Amino acid sequence: MHMLGNSTRGLSPKQCRLLYWSCVVPIATYGYRLWYFDGTRNKGAMNQLKRMQRKAALWITGAFHTSPTGGLEALAGLIPVHIMLKKLATCTVYRVATLSDTHPLRSMMGKGLLKRAAPHARSAALMTPAMRGKVKSTVGS
Repeated sequence: MHMLGNSTRGLSPKQCRLLYWSCVVPIATYGYRLWYFDGTRNKGAMNQLKRMQRKAALWITGAFHTSPTGGLEALAGLIPVHIMLKKLATCTVYRVATLSDTHPLRSMMGKGLLKRAAPHARSAALMTPAMRGKVKSTVGS
């Protein structure tokens, strides 16, 4: 990432942040559901993600290495890692909750996980028959 710019030339901080969120975060958090759930001891993985995010925040802002992490994250527009993982987990639960009852992933998920999330406001499960008639889809109801 350092090849793409520094505090004097190269990418703007906005572009650096976009690059971090769109390229680095999805790769770093791929498979996080395997180790991030209630009751696990994930201190090592969390520390690696925190170190990665601190380096990214330093790169985005161009700040000194002795700057405090919380301030760097705020200036760079990044949310803390533990909140980011909670957000990803919540979005995953909502995504699975909006799947149809016959979808293969629903059979693999625990019943408690599926009951926690209400369907999305625009979910197919909440559509009236008149609304379903207007939807152009190859998937049958």
